[in-house]
Amino acid sequence: MFIGQISIRHGLTKELEKYGGHIGYYIRYIMRNKGYGTLILRLALEYINNNFNFEQVLLTCNDTNIYSIRVIEKNGGVLFDKINNTIDGVDIITRRYWIKLNNSCNK
Repeated sequence: MFIGQISIRHGLTKELEKYGGHIGYYIRYIMRNKGYGTLILRLALEYINNNFNFEQVLLTCNDTNIYSIRVIEKNGGVLFDKINNTIDGVDIITRRYWIKLNNSCNK
């Protein structure tokens, strides 16, 4: 059964700095609120930490998405700021979070 997916972006464009970040994830609607989002983000962070030279990663979410806010914060996300974005013609407030890594790929 399909639960969800995660995408890891190796670099940030100006657009991804505003909306998207290094990591994007999606959990199927009927599978939400069961801990899968927290788990797949944790696993992605471990993968990045072990395979890339990133000191920190950027994650973004809509200001009204309480589920993503919770997932990001459970994984150590620290709110950097909130910015205004226009996505598909709709004005939204985007939260930007940074999560620090411990760079075990260098050990």
